[in-house]
Amino acid sequence: MVARNIETGEVVKLSNLYYEIRTVMNRNRKVVAKRKNQSDELIRVNIA
Repeated sequence: MVARNIETGEVVKLSNLYYEIRTVMNRNRKVVAKRKNQSDELIRVNIA
C-alpha cells in the first residue's frame, strides 16, 4: 500500500510512514482511523 501527500503529491510506501500518521482518510476524504499520540496504535473510526 502507498500513501500520497495531498500537498506535495509525493507517493511513499505506507510502511515507511506508519508511525508518523495520525489521521487516515479514504478516497472520499472521510476519516477512517486516527490516533492521539505518535506512540499509540491507529484506532478505526466508525463511518456513519
